This record gives sequence, C-alpha cells and structure tokens, in this order.
Amino acid sequence: MADLLTIGASAAQLYKSGLATVSNNIANLTTEGYNRQSINVSESAPNLHGQSYIGTGANLASVTRAYNGFAENNLRQSKGELSIQDQLIDYTSQIVDVMGSDSAGLNQAMDRFFDAAGGLSIDPASIAMRSSFLNEAQGLAIRFNELADYLNDVEQDTQFAIEVKTTRLNNLAEQLVTINSELKENLDVTKQPPGLLDQRDKTLLEMAEIANIYVIEGNSGAVDIRLDNAFGTMVIDNNRANQFSTQFNQPKVGSVEIISSYGALGNVTDMTGGALGGLLSVRSQVLMPTIAKLDDLANTLTTQVNAIQIAGYDANGIFLGTDMFGNDGVTTGAAGLTLLLSDPMKIAAARQPGSAGDNSNMVLMARLQTTHVMEETGGTPAKNTLSLTDDDVANFAGTMTLNDGATTVTLTQADIRNQGSTTAGLANLINARGVSFTASITGDDMVLTSADGNPRVTVTTGTLIGVSDASAIPPTNTLSLTDTQISNFVGTMTLNDGATTVTLSQADIRDQGTTAKLSDFINSSKVLPGLDVTASTNGDKIILTSGVGKLFVEVIIGTPIGAPVYGGGSLTDGYNSIVTAVGSQATLAKISKDALQVVFEQATAEKDRISGVSLDEEAADLIRYQQAFQASAKIIEVSSKLFDTILGVR
Repeated sequence: MADLLTIGASAAQLYKSGLATVSNNIANLTTEGYNRQSINVSESAPNLHGQSYIGTGANLASVTRAYNGFAENNLRQSKGELSIQDQLIDYTSQIVDVMGSDSAGLNQAMDRFFDAAGGLSIDPASIAMRSSFLNEAQGLAIRFNELADYLNDVEQDTQFAIEVKTTRLNNLAEQLVTINSELKENLDVTKQPPGLLDQRDKTLLEMAEIANIYVIEGNSGAVDIRLDNAFGTMVIDNNRANQFSTQFNQPKVGSVEIISSYGALGNVTDMTGGALGGLLSVRSQVLMPTIAKLDDLANTLTTQVNAIQIAGYDANGIFLGTDMFGNDGVTTGAAGLTLLLSDPMKIAAARQPGSAGDNSNMVLMARLQTTHVMEETGGTPAKNTLSLTDDDVANFAGTMTLNDGATTVTLTQADIRNQGSTTAGLANLINARGVSFTASITGDDMVLTSADGNPRVTVTTGTLIGVSDASAIPPTNTLSLTDTQISNFVGTMTLNDGATTVTLSQADIRDQGTTAKLSDFINSSKVLPGLDVTASTNGDKIILTSGVGKLFVEVIIGTPIGAPVYGGGSLTDGYNSIVTAVGSQATLAKISKDALQVVFEQATAEKDRISGVSLDEEAADLIRYQQAFQASAKIIEVSSKLFDTILGVR
C-alpha cells in the first residue's frame, strides 16, 4: 500500500504544479515579454517485483517556456527595421510641415520680395516703393534665418536623441551582462528559470529596437552580441559590455560618430539599423543635405541679387549700387543672410547713369524670380579627363577655368593656342599655373587630378563669332543655330555694341527653344537694356545688326566639363525642390513602414502562436490538470482504505 500511496502523493504534487503553472500563464496573459510555460513530466524509475517491473508513478522534470529562436530573431529584425522608418517619418514630416507651410516657408517671402521689385520697376522714383522693396528684402533675409534656426534646432534634437539612445544601448548591454552571469551558473539552458530567459529576450528585443544586432546564444542561454552581423562591432563579448560614446561635428560640421571603447576602437561604421541607424540616416540623408541646399539657395540669391544691384545706379543716377545681401561676418549661408542696405535711395533701379526714371535694372531684378539660376542637378556630369588632340589645342576656341577649391585660374584662347599646338605643352602650362592640379597625357586625353580629389574644371570649346581677337575666327554677325541647337544650347552669348555689354546665359537661350523666339528675346528691351542690337532670322540663322555700326558678338558653344550647369530652375524652383525632396523621403519612409509593419505583425503573430498564452488552451489544461489532481487524490483515498482494511484483519 505504501507504493500506491507514494504514487498518489507524487501525482497529486505533480498536478498541483501543473495547476500552478497554468494559473501563472493565465495571470500573465497581458505581461509584456512573457512566454507561456508548461510542465515537463518524467516517469519515475519502476520497481522490480519478481519477473516484472511495476511503475512507481511520475515526477516533475522541469518547467519550461514555449520558445522558438528563429521566431524570436525574426521579431527582433522586423522591430529594428520598423524603428528606422519611425525616425525617418518623424523628422522628415516635421521638416516638410515647417518648410512647406505658407507662414514659415520661403515661397511667400520670395513672392513678396519679387512683387516689390516689380512694383518698384513701375515707379523707380517712388520712395514708398523703394522702402517697401527694402522691407521685403529684410523679411526675406529674416525668413532664411528662421528656417536655418529651425533646422539647427532639429539637428540639436537628433543629437540629443542619438545621445539618449546610445546611453540606453550601453545600459541594456550592462543588464545583459548581469543576466549572462546568472545564466552561466547553470550550463543547460533547459534548466534555466523561465523568467530569467524571458528577461533576457525582452532586453534583446529592446536592444534590437535601438540597433541592428546579431545574437550568438551559448549552451547556458547566455549571449554574445555584435552589431549588424557575425563580424560586426562587439557589443557583449565574454561577458564584457562595450560602452559606446558619441562625437559630433568632428571632423566636419554636421558629422556624427559612434565611438567604440572595446574591441575595434574608434568610429563604428556598422550602426546601420534600429532607432540609432534611423537617426544617423535622418542626419546624413535628410537633415544635413537640406541645410546645405538651403545655404546654397541663400548664397545663390545673394550672388544673383548683388550682381544686378552692383551693375546699376542708385536713385540719384550717380553712384553704382552696392551689395544688397551679405552675411553677419561670423555665420554664413542661410543662418547668416543679412540685408546690408538700409537706405532705400541706394537701391540700384537704373541701368544707365544719370537716367531719371530708368527702371531697366529693377526689371532684371523682378525677372530673377523666373530666371534659371540654380545649379542643375541633372546637368553635364563632372569629369577630370579632357579629350583634346594637338589640332584641338592649335585651333582651340573658348576658355578653360580650373578651380581647386581655393584658387581659380582661367586660361584664355590665346594661352592655350600658344602652347606649341600640343596637349603636352598645354599640360605643362597647367602644371605651372599655381592650382593644385596635375596634368598628364594619355594618348589624346589630358587627365587632370586635384590634391583634394575634387577638381572643378570648366572647359568651354566651340565657335567664337565676332571677337576682336586677332587669332580668332574672322568676325561675322550671322549665327547658324538650329532650333534643336537652341533647345540644347551649352555655352554663352555675349553682345557688345561698343558701349554696353550683355551676356545671355545658357538657360536664357535654352528657354527660347527656337531661333524665332531667341530673336524676339534678344530684341526685348527688358533683356538688353541700353544695347543697340537688332536680331532677325533667315531660316536657321539669326542676323544681328547694330544701329551704331559697331557690333561685337561672342558666342561660345561647346561642352562644359565639371562646371555647374545653371538650368536647374529659378530660386523658387530651387526652394520647392528642397521641400519636394524631403517630402519624397517622408513618403518613401511611410510606404516602407506600411510594408514593414505587415512583416512585424506577422512576426509578432508567429511568436504569439508559439509562445503566447491562449485562454482556450489554458482553460482546457486547467480542467485536465484538475481532473488528474482529483484522480490522484482518489488514488490516495483508495490506498488509505486498503491500508485500513489490512489493519482491520484480526
């Protein structure tokens, strides 16, 4: 009877543990990171009775959790990828909302500035109009400053967020080291406390939300972690945690480095996923390019407005204009844009001196709103190889400008032709001109390299027409240009009647599209103020004449190499392209998030299917264990009665 009683007692204890485990599952139904637990039962060793073995019941082998490493890894990966898009969406949406708004964006401020220029062109003598134009110029400068300040605030926000996430990553690594120490006290992962393993996985999931991690699990359940892949930067190795730090604006403004203090020291290049990877992407792909483009827009506005302003005369028609925009002497770009003029009488509305009521310079200012002055992003690609034969050098027509970022040197047509009619002679000339370029010859090709690896070379070659250079092609006043050549024009056209010079840009000419429209454009008084030139057409040809009988026309047609191509639109187009670029990135991030959200939900559902608590299943187990417990109690009761019966035998 003792064996029967023992079997019943052990079974009752076993199913009591089962009931406790099921109850614990139900209690932790909504506990984050909890994995469903179950009891593992093993048969007790049987006893030999005669020729047969009689079972002695069962015992509780262990309590384990429902777990699948593959499903857990998928959940971590999908969580990290989703976190990247969350950062991109958050910051790009903020930037678009501000830059795209009427109240904070630049479009309305630029419209008011150019509208004021148009109003002043109608009445250039009006003090009220001049003051209004100056006020709008001040408002435009302030709007640039405000946008730059806002973007700087966003940059500081991302900097703070990166520091916070990096600190949290370090804290999680320390937590995992502590968990690892406890896990290593037992070398069999199946014997580990389920709650400790749940804590490990919850910590790993939070870490994966911050950075893309590669997890290596040992026999005890302790983990080593690297960034990105099996060969990435160590996060935890041999139960030692790496401590990461951040460094901003070194070696250049806007840059950020995550510094490793263990293993491969220095800047971490494989922080590619999670919230940290997303924040780094926000800075490198969105924020810093937007700041640079806004600075470029401010610089282009300054250059173009000042070029018109200094070419004209003030209200008295005596003094040439001075720069309208500049910077504060400390800060450059959009943040430092400053209105330099304070006297409305110094606005240069006139093109000619002593011309009361002359508005031609202010007409050019108003036209600047629609003039293509932005660098064309899809223009002729920069190169550092020029294909020039000796004959090309001997008959060179055009100019060559070299800029190494610090020094600019322009070689004239005569400079180039005078090099002995060889590319080797030209290479020697370039090497002697003081820019950090080295010229070498490979066949007919001249290869230019720069010490900083970023040579900027402008070479314009083609046909010179009507130039007063003895070595030039004979002067003429007839240009042979087809409509196609005008639409795809590369180069410049300069007209000089002996007193006034006007240069038409590549964009000016391209915008006309046909010889007839180009002729009309040249004849427009708004285009050529003060220039005595008349254009007419004859088939594909444009005939240029001058009333004073003196006309010099220089047309340079060719291929610019490595030069900015000003066909990228107007100032307004330039600003809209900035907003559109950020908006496109926000849209792409939202599309990516929608797709990744589905993946994450599938990974979550799969983990829940394997490890989650199901009330239906737990209810069934509860009834099953209850019945088993009751049956075990019945065994004890039967054993007791049998024992009493034996004791009652006299």
